[in-house]
Formats: sequence, structure tokens, C-alpha cells
Amino acid sequence: MKIHPRSRAIRLRRAYRARCPFQRFPSTLTSCRRITENSSKQFVALSPGIADAVRYVDAIERFFTAALYPTLRCPRKEVPINDGRKRIDLSYTNDATDGCFGWLQRNHASGNIFFECKNYSHEVANPELDQLAGRFSPTRGRVAFLVRRSVEDKGRLYGRCRDLAIGKQEFIIPLEDADLIEFVDALQNGNDSVFAFFKTRFDKVSM
Repeated sequence: MKIHPRSRAIRLRRAYRARCPFQRFPSTLTSCRRITENSSKQFVALSPGIADAVRYVDAIERFFTAALYPTLRCPRKEVPINDGRKRIDLSYTNDATDGCFGWLQRNHASGNIFFECKNYSHEVANPELDQLAGRFSPTRGRVAFLVRRSVEDKGRLYGRCRDLAIGKQEFIIPLEDADLIEFVDALQNGNDSVFAFFKTRFDKVSM
């Protein structure tokens, strides 16, 4: 029996909600793009600093949840690990079979993808990178994005991330406001542009 595309979409959303009941499911590609664009405006409008730190994490979660479904599923915020001694700002299950995240699945420990959200612009020091790297493990995953408002010395930050990648096979990929605005454009241009966006930044910290 042939299933109407709309009925199939409804069934998929219901099945997915049963697996990940807390994720908001964009019903169409158009709504996904609209949510992504609106979320990007929200986090850009926030003032850097501690006062808006929680709202910044919320905006980043809305942004990537809309933009990367169904590649990344089941977003969780403030995920406790190591008996609650440490927390991960934002974690997704990597369910990709193709694209850049599918490539990560095949080549690196990346069953979960982590996001550390820093609502500030000052330089990231080694202890902060070590703190994020301390969330990694072979079972949890070894790939994370460090999302922040801007980067003062990109060369130094990428060099520190590269040291972790080459020395420990732990991958921290910095993203700033300007990168996320560029990512919105990549979404409009299709899957190849999205792949290129992430792969280019991964190569910066791993080669």
C-alpha cells in the first residue's frame, strides 16, 4: 500500500518523539530554516557576559536543534557526568550516516557531540580547553564545539586545539558568532555547503 508523503512525515515525527520526547521537531525544511534564522538573531542580540549566559545556552540549543535535525538528535542541557562532578553544557546524539557528522562517526569517537557555550569574547586559556577535554572519553565521544561570541587570537586558539587533536585524538572546534551566521548561509545552499562548513573547521584543528 502506498503511503502518502504527509502521512509518512506524521508517522516519522510520532516515532521520533517517542524516542526523544523533549526535542522540538521542525515540521518542514522551511520552518527549520526559519527557526534557525530566528535563533541566530536571538543569540547575536544577547550581551556578552555572565548575566545572559543561560539565555545564550538556550539560544544556541534552539539554533543547532533546528539546524542539524535529524543528523544530531535528542539534545540535553547541563548533562551530569562523573557522578555529577562535571557537566556538559549541551550534548546531542550523533545519528548521522552521511555528511560531515557521518564522516566523524566512521573516523573518530563521536557517538555524542558536545557543545560548550561561552557567552564572552576574552581569550580562551589552556585550563578552559583542558576542562572541556576532561568531558571526553572513548564511550562518550571525543568531539566538541566551543561556541563563544568572538575570538581575539584565532591562531593561538586553533594551535591549542590542534595540540589536543594531534596529541590525544581529542577534537575541540571553535565557533564564534560570525561562524554561525556563515552557517545559516551554508544551510541555504544545501548539504555540500554544510559539509564544507564543518569539515573546513575540523581540518583547522586536526591538520
